[in-house]
Amino acid sequence: MKRTIIVGLGNDILSDDAAGIHVARRLTPLLADNPDVDVVEATLAGLRMIEILAGYDRAVVVDAIKRPDEIPGKINRFKPEDFPPVTRLESFHDINLPTAVAMARQLEIDFPAVIEIITIGAADVLTISEEMMPEVEDAVNRVVEELFNRFSKPLTAESE
Repeated sequence: MKRTIIVGLGNDILSDDAAGIHVARRLTPLLADNPDVDVVEATLAGLRMIEILAGYDRAVVVDAIKRPDEIPGKINRFKPEDFPPVTRLESFHDINLPTAVAMARQLEIDFPAVIEIITIGAADVLTISEEMMPEVEDAVNRVVEELFNRFSKPLTAESE
């Protein structure tokens, strides 16, 4: 049996930064009947991701992304190798997902062979608010629908 974890990252009181958290909160009851999928919320990433992802065959990580050229509400898909690992750490807070993945593999931790990163373009990740911008809210709904359609039934060899 292939075990999957869906991780919604973010901070639920920083406007659009809550996008990943809202995806996880909405998916949790929708996927409760699928024993092959766990949905979790996480407010911390970095090294904590090793503990969260260990023991799963595949992972989907959903997070908001704020870059100067980012379009609010745009859904992007990445793999950990699409991001450069952090090579000069000043603290453990500097560890990003690719670095955590590399560490887990070097330590031979049972770690997902497939990791998908879904980002949602954010407009505002600094304002203290429980409300997201409408275009980000719409993207959250689209990601929830996509992941529900993909994971609502136990995975079979044909669907992988």
